[in-house]
Order: sequence, then structure tokens, then C-alpha cells
Amino acid sequence: MLAYFCIQNFKSILNLKLDFSFAEGKAPNHYKESELLPFVGDKVRQVPVLALYGANGSGKSNILRAFNTFMRAIVFDATEYYHPNKLNPLYDSTTFEIGVYKENTLYIYTITYNKDGISHEGLYKKNKNHLIFEITNKECIFDNISTKEYTSDRLDEIYRVECINAEKQQCRTFLSRVARNYIGLNQELVDAWQQITGYIEVYPRNNAPLPYVLEQLAGDTSAEKISLAFDKITHILKKLDININKLTWDRKYQPIDEVAKMSGIRDENITFYRPSQNMLVKDNIRSYHTDVNGNEVIFNFNEESEGTQTLASVLGLCLSALEKGRVLCIDELDKSLHSLLLIQVVRLFKDKRYNRKNAQLLFTAHNTDILDEGSMRISEVGFINKTEKTGSTIKRISDFDGKRNVTNFRKQYLDGLFSGVPFPYI
Repeated sequence: MLAYFCIQNFKSILNLKLDFSFAEGKAPNHYKESELLPFVGDKVRQVPVLALYGANGSGKSNILRAFNTFMRAIVFDATEYYHPNKLNPLYDSTTFEIGVYKENTLYIYTITYNKDGISHEGLYKKNKNHLIFEITNKECIFDNISTKEYTSDRLDEIYRVECINAEKQQCRTFLSRVARNYIGLNQELVDAWQQITGYIEVYPRNNAPLPYVLEQLAGDTSAEKISLAFDKITHILKKLDININKLTWDRKYQPIDEVAKMSGIRDENITFYRPSQNMLVKDNIRSYHTDVNGNEVIFNFNEESEGTQTLASVLGLCLSALEKGRVLCIDELDKSLHSLLLIQVVRLFKDKRYNRKNAQLLFTAHNTDILDEGSMRISEVGFINKTEKTGSTIKRISDFDGKRNVTNFRKQYLDGLFSGVPFPYI
């Protein structure tokens, strides 16, 4: 589970904390009998959903981009992912800090870097007083993870060889190197790494193609498992009244020669090219309708509306996150979706029948109908505002005095009570 994510000096953001805590004090009355989840987790209560609203240009999308950048910076060369706030040069480095739960144990990981290198990296447990390891300006503290086989001196050597570049600056994270290459060293390192990189999925653009989504949901590339994943998506699609009688899927593999690779191939069904197999992968997805005479008409799925295609992909991503207990982050979740469909997609993460593994959903949207629907709680909606001095900031409804879950959030938001709205005049 995701507890929080802090961003300092990234694009429009100077200092922002994305808080997933259940901020209502005690649990709601009779919550165990309710069909909707007020929180996920038991001893540690986190919201299952966090919706971000704000005016165009307020920085909503930058929060999702910060997640994506953080994930890349800790895996690859961090110096290639330095995107500071250009309007307020208050800081000379970017800092990301994330808190994740492995069962009931909180792991805190932080990294500070700029275009020259990483100046600080640390992993902690419970709070920052419980140190696992820490590196500050290349000064390493490895005492709590050292063993007879891997002494502090040997860990220091691993750090220098695998994390330091030719300019003698740290550019790769110690956590990524040790958690992937020395998995027997320390279980806490592995647990923290897996919770961060294995259980958080970020889509800074809501445009994931359905064949990719099918493989994500299937967790495999075998035709049998992808077919099962396809059935799961279509089972829910049929419940959402999209006027399709049925959907079918099949996959074919086509060898490709060098001439074809050089010239390029135009085929709307081609999904991707697998260099290791020198194969083109072709997914044929068809939808079936009935014409005015009662005859069955077959469409290529690419001929369906953008909303239908987006809905199918989003459902697949949601089902994948729900089955694996992951955190799903999507920008513009409401893209091309009807208001009632958006409500049902979000409801998947709040419904006990579907969310059995503490999955969480973070999304941005402009469609405000869901704020008037009654299922969103005061801890689950945040509003983004931006000024040049403060950068992008966030306040959840729970941060405002006197707000209760019976309040009409939509009307108050559009009336400007929470800010985060434009004030247009033509």
C-alpha cells in the first residue's frame, strides 16, 4: 500500500505531499457491513482512491509525471531525469520521498539529485529514526545491513563500483543495485524495492493500448492466459451498456525479414515487434453489432469509438491492479468516458467484492459528476492550486474545517470554495 509521496522541486511543484491516509479519525459506523470500503488496510488505514482536481495548468499531470520520473530515476541514471521548477529556483536539487507499507511495516525511501548526481539516498523503517541505510554526499552508513559476508567495507566497494560514474558522482541508486543483484543480502531492502517498483503502476497518459493491457492483466504472454484476461474485461464491458453484442480476440505471430523492418509495415492489427524472436505480434480484436435488419456485423475494434477503446484498456488496468493489490496511477481517467462510466470504474476500487487485496487508485480528472454521486469521502478528493511563489499545492477536502461526507462536494468545488477552479471571462 502507498502511504504518501513527497515531491520537491519538480516542474511546477516546489513542495507537495500526496497523502493517502484515512483522515477522518475513527472508522465509520457499521463500516464492516458496508459494501464500500472507507479505507484499505486494517491496522494501517489508507484510502483506496485519491482523485485530483484543479484548473488547467495547475500541475495535476505533473504529480503523475513526478511518480513516473521517480520510478525511472531510481532504476536508471538519475541525472537524466532532472526537471526542476524553472519559475522559482528555490532549490538546486529534486527530492522524492515515498512511504510504502509491506503488510503493517512502513518503509520510507528518499532520494535527492540534480543534473550532476545523487547527493542523498536513504531507506528507513517505521520512521526516519529507524535507519536501514543512508548515503549523504558519498558518505555511506551500511552498519545495519552489513553481514559477515558483506561487511560495510565490501558494501562500500559495491557502491563505488556500481553506483559511481566516471566523473566520480553517484548517478545510480544503491537500493536498485543491491535489491536486484544481491537479493540475499537483506530482506528489508528487497521488500522495500518490490513495494516501490513492483506494486506501483504509473500511466502519465491515458492511452495504453488494449493488447499491452491484456498482457499486464494476464501476467504472461501465453495465448491461454491472455484469452482469460480478455474474457475478464469483456465480462465487465457487457455490464456497462456499450452496445456491443460480443468481442473476440486472437493473436498471430509473423516472422519479419530485414527488408520489412527497414521499410516499415502498415497494419492496424500489429501490436508490437519482439526483437528477441524477430516476430511481429498481431492481435485481432473484433466487436460484433446488429444492423437494422437484424444481421450480425463485425467491426475491427479499432473502428469503435475512442471512448469504448479507452474504457476497455482502463478496465484491464484496473482489474490487473485489483488482482495483484497494486497502486494504479492514471492521468485524465475521465478521458472520453461518460460520467456514469467513470463512476463505475472508480467504484471498482471501493467495492469489497473487487478490492480484496488493498489496491489503490490515484487519478486526475475534470469531470466533477463523481463528486456529487455520494461514494467519494473527504479523504479521497484533493484540489490542486498553483502560484509562482508556492508552485503546485494540494489540499484534500479533509483539510478544510467542518467538511463532512454528506456535503455536496461538486457544488462547493464549482462555487470556488476549495479553489482549484479557473475563473474564465470572455
